[in-house]
Amino acid sequence: MKRLAWTITFPYLFLAGDRVIASLLDKVVLRSGFRFSTLYRGGQQYDTLILGNSRGVNSFYAPAVEEATGKTTLNLSYNGLSADLAEALFMDYLDRNGKPKLLILEISNVAHKSALLNELKLYIVHSERLSKLFRKANPGAAFWTGASRVFQFNGEMFLRTLYYLNTSDQSWINRYRIGPAMVQSLREAQGEELGLLPENLDALRHIIDTAKQNGIAVRLVIGPYLPQYRQHLTNLSGWIKTLQSVATDVPIWDYSTAVEDIGSFADRLHLNYDGSLLLLKRLKEDGFFASGPEPRKPTT
Repeated sequence: MKRLAWTITFPYLFLAGDRVIASLLDKVVLRSGFRFSTLYRGGQQYDTLILGNSRGVNSFYAPAVEEATGKTTLNLSYNGLSADLAEALFMDYLDRNGKPKLLILEISNVAHKSALLNELKLYIVHSERLSKLFRKANPGAAFWTGASRVFQFNGEMFLRTLYYLNTSDQSWINRYRIGPAMVQSLREAQGEELGLLPENLDALRHIIDTAKQNGIAVRLVIGPYLPQYRQHLTNLSGWIKTLQSVATDVPIWDYSTAVEDIGSFADRLHLNYDGSLLLLKRLKEDGFFASGPEPRKPTT
């Protein structure tokens, strides 16, 4: 009888313990200065919100943008963040926080599927949008997350929230330079095409429409590529034209050629800290951050 009672009781004890531990860990996560914890903690008010993948992270150094514009800035960009995932995060941001005045989208993330959903399971209890995308992309992991709430903390992103527990993560940016061997290999590389995924194009259009409905100015931007890599992008101009056909009422600010200095890049796709400051100087000169629903002078 004791064995039977233990067999019946153990699952309930496991579930209760699992939920208690997960609840405590979740409180720690939401206290973090990590960007997504800031989003889901809610109650925030920023003038400028930035979304993109790792190119968004390294093209826009939030502390420098704040200093240059005098506007509070939050960069929600992250490595592997696709446009459809950016859509979910933007909608969640609006649900929990004050509306920004300006939304900046680095739109090269229309080219890839999200590589980030498995890590963002850390926040799915706070977002039905994330949960839906997660269940669709990884049903196996979604099952185990449902069975054990503690499983959602099994990932590198949880460690990041602990690292930024008492500080902001907005100073995160590449601070190294691309090596000469990599530059040489890119000079000898074959042609490459940039891709477009329909679900990302739909998400981009929805983000733009939602921002405009909420009176939020939108800037679509393509950050710089390393010149030695850019010359092998065989469809860059056509790719941009296709994006512009989706965003018919919002100009695309094409800065793919804006930085030529090799020392301003960390690799073929990403600026480093020095490069981000060069780009920021150019953006400010071009009126990119000017207030109002339409940019003063879109660049070509």
